[in-house]
Amino acid sequence: MDRYQLYAFLVLIEAGSFSEAARRLGTTDCCLRMLITALETKLNAHLYDVTGPYVLLTDAGRHLLLNWSLFLGQIDSLVETMWKSS
Repeated sequence: MDRYQLYAFLVLIEAGSFSEAARRLGTTDCCLRMLITALETKLNAHLYDVTGPYVLLTDAGRHLLLNWSLFLGQIDSLVETMWKSS
């Protein structure tokens, strides 16, 4: 799992569709799907379902999103602490 796969996943969820996420990332739907599939393979989890043009998170996808968001929050706190102590 690399950072770009996680970033692509976050953009996909924020955009709500593969076509919009691919546009935001400057890539194709096919490449984006390959990135997300690789992420799912590494995690051994199905992260989303497609309903019409929309992407909906599975329980595993919600778990990843929640924990990734908490992790980013911890990094932000660390950076803020480091700036304050300098």
